Amino acid sequence: MPVLAAVAVAGALVSAYGQIQAGQAKKKQAHQQALFEQRNSQQAELSMKDRLETLARETNFNVGRQTTQFSGSGVKQSGTVLDVLADSVNAGLRDKYRIEQEGKFAIESHQFQAGQLESAGKQAATSSYISAGGSLLTSFGSLYGGGGAG
Repeated sequence: MPVLAAVAVAGALVSAYGQIQAGQAKKKQAHQQALFEQRNSQQAELSMKDRLETLARETNFNVGRQTTQFSGSGVKQSGTVLDVLADSVNAGLRDKYRIEQEGKFAIESHQFQAGQLESAGKQAATSSYISAGGSLLTSFGSLYGGGGAG
């Protein structure tokens, strides 16, 4: 019976080690995915800034072109002309706000996902230790409680 007990103990230890390794692998995988989401968050921020810079250049160009056209036509820069220029500026401001909101949403979404992944990875590692401990206790309980102490 001592050989069977040793085999049972060895099997329980190998099983527990496997459970822990699986949990650590899940944690590592979740961490890698979280890093990917963090990079996506950074990319979303860079993209937002790039879009805002492009919008600012385009808005300035359009307003400048309109001003030049109005000046060249001999029209007084008042009334309707100023309304057109103000509309162009306001359209640029609305677009700026929309780009900022979309960018912030994308950044926060990626950061939230990264946090969720990190949390899931830590939970998987913790769960693997608990499962391994439970398996060891069950195996030892079966070995010593049901098989040979009596």
